[in-house]
Order: sequence, then C-alpha cells, then structure tokens
Amino acid sequence: MPNLSPYRRPGPAVVTCAAALALASGCKPTPPPVPAPKSLTGQTVAAPPPAKEGDEQAAKALAAEADGLEASDKAGAEKKRDLIVDTYPGTLAAAEIFKARAEAAETQGDTEQAVLLYEKLLFYRPSFENAAAVREHYALLLLNVERFADAANMLRALYGAARLPVDQARLGLALGDALSQAGRFREALEVYVELSAATQVAADTRATANTEAFDILATALPFKDAEALWSDVQSQARFAPLLPALAFKLAKIYYHTRAYDRSEAMLKLVAAKFGDSPYGAPARDFLGKLKARFKVEPTTVGVVLPLSGKYQQYGERSLKAIKLAFASTPTIKVVVKDTAGEPAVAAKAVEDLVLDNNAIAVIGPLFSNEALAAALKAEELSVPIIALSHRAGLPELGDWVFRTALTVKAQAQELARVAIDQLKLKSFALLYPRSAYGEEFITSFWDEATKRGGEIRGAEGYEHDATSFQEPVKKLVGRYYLYARADYRDKIKELKALKLPTHRQAQALEKFEKTLPPIVDFDAIVIPDGSKNIGLIAPALAFEDIVLTRDPKMLEKIKKAMNRKEIAATQLLGASTWNSPQTVESCEDHCEHAVFVDAYYPDSPNPRVLDFVTGFRDATGAEPQLGEAQAFDTAGLVRFVLQNAKPAGRKAFQESLLKMPAYEGITGKMRFDKNGEVEKTLTVLTIIDRAIRLYEPTPEAPRG
Repeated sequence: MPNLSPYRRPGPAVVTCAAALALASGCKPTPPPVPAPKSLTGQTVAAPPPAKEGDEQAAKALAAEADGLEASDKAGAEKKRDLIVDTYPGTLAAAEIFKARAEAAETQGDTEQAVLLYEKLLFYRPSFENAAAVREHYALLLLNVERFADAANMLRALYGAARLPVDQARLGLALGDALSQAGRFREALEVYVELSAATQVAADTRATANTEAFDILATALPFKDAEALWSDVQSQARFAPLLPALAFKLAKIYYHTRAYDRSEAMLKLVAAKFGDSPYGAPARDFLGKLKARFKVEPTTVGVVLPLSGKYQQYGERSLKAIKLAFASTPTIKVVVKDTAGEPAVAAKAVEDLVLDNNAIAVIGPLFSNEALAAALKAEELSVPIIALSHRAGLPELGDWVFRTALTVKAQAQELARVAIDQLKLKSFALLYPRSAYGEEFITSFWDEATKRGGEIRGAEGYEHDATSFQEPVKKLVGRYYLYARADYRDKIKELKALKLPTHRQAQALEKFEKTLPPIVDFDAIVIPDGSKNIGLIAPALAFEDIVLTRDPKMLEKIKKAMNRKEIAATQLLGASTWNSPQTVESCEDHCEHAVFVDAYYPDSPNPRVLDFVTGFRDATGAEPQLGEAQAFDTAGLVRFVLQNAKPAGRKAFQESLLKMPAYEGITGKMRFDKNGEVEKTLTVLTIIDRAIRLYEPTPEAPRG
C-alpha cells in the first residue's frame, strides 16, 4: 500500500444534476468523487483496481485470526489488522478496519486522523456497503476541519444523487453551508434557491433555505456576482422571490460606487415592477434622497458640532466663533446640527444637511471619531467638509475632505524648521511623554530635523501621568547609567589602585558622582508636553546642572562653580501646548527664552486678532482659545470662497478651495495642499520676563 500524506484533498468538483432537476428530467447523477490522496513526495496516487477474490479470502482469514487474538493478545490482533490494511487495502476486511479505526479516532477527538482513515476507506473501497452514509459523514468531518471546498465537492455529488426528499433537504442545507464557508456565495445562493423552490421537501427546510438565500444576498454576495446573477436569472421563476432584494442591493451598490444613473434606473425599476414588495417603499424613499442629493443651495453652509454630551462646552464655544465670522454676511444661511459627540449621529447630521438642507459645504466636527464618521459620509455624498479635528489621515479619506485644524505633524515640522533655520541649532535631545501626541510629535520632529541636516543626540520618554522626571533627565545627560561613562570607569580604577578600605572607596566614589558633570552634547531639548509637566521637568533639568538661564550674572556664577571658561545655555523648545499662562507660572524662571510654535497668539498686535478676541469676549464673556480661533478662521475661509468664487455647486466649491490664494486668517495665512490638508504660517513664540511674547530674532552683529 502506498504511503499517504496525512492531509489530502479529494479530486475536483464533479458536475452533477441537481436533485430537483434530476427528478424532473431523469438526468443520471454522476458517482461521488473519490478522494485522490497524494504520496509523501506529492504525487497523486492512482486509484487501485478492485481486490481479487484471492486477496479477499486472505484478508478475511487474517481478520478471523485477529478477532481470535483480541481477548488474549490485543497488540498481536492489531498487528494482524495492520498487515491486512498494508497488504490488502482494497478488501472488505480492510475497509471494515479503516471504518472502525476512523470511528475510534473520532470518539477520541482526533478528527484529522478520522478524516485520513475515511479517505483511505473511500479511496481503496469506493463500493463499500453503505458508502453514501460514509461519504456524508466524511464530508461533515471535512467541514469540522475547515476543508470547506473539499466538503462542498463531496456534498454536491451526494445532493445530486439523492432521491428521497428527506435526503435532499439534509444534503442541500449542508452543501449550501459548505459553499458559503468556502466563499462560493453565488453557488451557495443557487443551491438555497433551488431547495426553497423544491415542493417535495418539508416546508421548514424550504423556509430555512429561503432565509439563507436572502442572508447571502444581503451580506455576502460580491458586487460582480450580484450583477451577473441579475443578468442570468431574471427569467427563472424560482428566482422571482429574490429579484426585488437583488435589484435593491444593486441600486445601493451603484449608489456607493457613484454610478448614480444606474442606481436611479434600478430604483425606478424596483419602485415600478416590485412596488408591492417589501423593497418598494425603501426604493421610492431612496430615489427621493438620490434626487435631493444633487440639489444645492449655493449660500447654505452646514455646521456639525457636539452641542450636547460630554463635549458640549467645546462645541458651543466653536459655534460662537463660527457665528461671529458669518455675522457680517447675512446672505449666508448657516444650518447647525448637533453631533452629541457620537459618530453615527455626526454621519446622519451630514446626510441631513445634504439631503434636507441642500448645503453646499459642511464645517466640523471637532473630535476624532465623530470627524471620521462625518468625513466618510461627506465623501460618500460628494459634499466638501472642512474638519476641525486633529485626527491623523482625515484628508486622505478622499477628494471631498479638508482640514483646517493645526496637526501635530505640522507643529513639529515648523518647530524643526525654526530651530535649524532661525535659531541655527544643530543637535537636539528629545524628552517626551509616551502618549499618542508625544510620540507623533517626536517622530515628526526627528524626521524633519534630520531632513534639514540636524542631529538627534538622545531621546527619553516618560509615562504621560508621571509626577517625577529625575530618572529620564538623568538618562538624557549620562548620569543614570554611570558605568557607561569612561570617566566614571577611570575613577573606579584610580580608587582601586589606591587600595583604600572598602568604605573609604565608597565614600570617595560617592563624592565623585556628585561632581560628575552632565553630558550635554546637544544644543536644545524638545519637550512636547503641557504646562503642568513642564513646570516639573524644567527644574529637574536645572537640578542636573543643565544650564537654562541666559542671565549674564548667573552664567558667571555657574562658570566659577563648574570651573569652566565658557558655558552656553541649552535651548528649550516646545509645542503649542506651551502657549498658556500656566506654563509661565509653573516654570518660574527656568523657561525664560524657551521657543515654541502655535497657530494662534491672542495678544498679537494684529487688528484682526484684536477684533476677534474682543468680539468673542463680548459674546461669551470668555477668552478664546486655539480651537475657537480655528473655527472662526474656517468660517471666514468659507465666506471668502462663497463671496469671491461664487460656486454654484459642490464640485465648484471643492475646486475653489484647492485653487484659492492664501487666506489671511487670525491663525496665520492658510491654503490647502492637493490632499486637502491645511498649510499654515505658524507663529513663533517665546517667554521673556515671565510673559509669552512673539519671538524676535536677535539682530546679527554687523560684519567688517
């Protein structure tokens, strides 16, 4: 007997007459496929001829001997049976041994072994008594081991050969399941449709098959299969119950793939031909929305913000800023929808603005998940949406999605540019929170600084909720892993050479550690964190002898204390999170001359900024922050496009956004790149005399 691999597939599918059609036409079913095992070398093993009579007799005699040994010598009995299946595998005796061993393996939970043994039985003895039941059981085991295609091949043959309605029902449902799990959804659907139309099978089976057919159609059938099915089966009576659902599915697919004419045609067909079906009313409603989708009011702008729920205060403040921007232009109608901070509500709000209010564009929302849902819906409906969210990747969703919010990447890139091009810094240390914000900022800064010729000398992270920063600061300046320092190792050798008592060596080493200078081989430290942590980090840097002050008197004292002829202050660099009075308060004097970037500076002498701050304060009694400034600028930008480009439709509005010149907002000059991401000129800020001020470069000394 040839060696068979433990995992083999039966031969290709056998095309058979379906059971119901066979009864009607007399088509002769093809015999079930025989498993085609492979040898250990991968070669297909040819099916053997039927066993000869002499082999049958010899195998029968060995089987009798094995039975006789069973009670006294079980191992000997099994050896006899091994001899039978190895020498006479095509005999009835061998088939019975294969079957008994397969059943035993199944009882022990070894399904793979049971499958292997059933395959041997069906390969060597395809005419085994009650082979149809064995094949069915084998096919169900194939489903258990997830060999769905193999199970489908066997079940299709058995289903095609079935004559009794009870067998047709059982095998048809099993075949549909196997085909579905094999990903052959159209074949599965056709089996279920055939079974649901077979009047000879039980009503509950027909109902189950019908449910499965509709489920596949609704959730699994691919677009191409659905389209081909519609083309093939419209004249087939058994598919008639499925046609309204199939047509409605195609209408929705055409809509989502922006084949709007085809979607409209299919919806009209459903409404006219299948109007009394459960899909008639939804088709008519969908058709109305499809027509409304293309209606545009050129002066209606939609706004989606969280005006209830946990983000309500932020939504209300942004709405105040947006209304302030539109206040001088009463011809623009602003329609506001509440997202409640929920993605599904945000998506529905965008849909309502398009279908019910015919908005030409949408502003918002603010937060990550609601912004994603709203952007996806805007992309589906082909309406320009200008998001106020920092969520990464929003503009990349499609041509209709824009963003005006200052991103983490934009801040980091601008800080790197300022540090290298304006401050003339070359080397940097990075001290950052292990949060999504901190890691994205550091990654973007690192990339941009390297691209501009800068060098990153060290990077240390800390937990975002840390309250002590001594350890990461020590690591940054080489005071944590002391054995990594050559001067420290040299000192240990020196002390050992003196052969001092152990306690005196320890005392001397401890004294040396206190005088060990920090390794400051960088020009600046980048810290993308908020005011609370900055107020703890800056003193920790000073404690580790990192020079932060630029006061001449203090620098002289430090030089004397450190016995150095020259000393330079290390520059602190930060993100927009530094732009807060709390930063100045918590830092005390340690953050003087720190440099950071932001899109908004409320104390700017720019008259437009002054007017905005005053107007917002008068309207709300509160001071506007970056979020409100960005909302104000976004509304101003929309107003600018409507008044100057005068777009009549959404496509024209979208194109105007991409083509418009830089818009001068209170958060800087703004324009969109080709992907819809805002490009802004950021403001460079610093801290002087414990106050946040505009950074002004120190004039270079005249040459010559």
